[in-house]
Amino acid sequence: MSSIWGGFLSKNIDVPQNILKVSTFEEARNMKLIKIPFKIIAMPLIAFIWLICFVAKTAANISCYILGPIMFITFGIIIWMAIAQNWLSFIGLMVPLS
Repeated sequence: MSSIWGGFLSKNIDVPQNILKVSTFEEARNMKLIKIPFKIIAMPLIAFIWLICFVAKTAANISCYILGPIMFITFGIIIWMAIAQNWLSFIGLMVPLS
């Protein structure tokens, strides 16, 4: 039976089994020593990103308390003017005149 892979999958490939294993204590200690500089660099970066996210969330929360009532009042005035048929005031509110 022929394969679309051209027999590629039927070949036996010898893969060493201990390629990802750390076999001795010395090698494990060396791996920990290699990781330490990356951890030292990563911790301030993580703290800086956390601080930026915290400031952004706080700013968004505070701006909602400020912009929310302004938008509520503005949309209330727009609805009131549409019902009262004050079209000139309605258009003036929708399109700011400069």
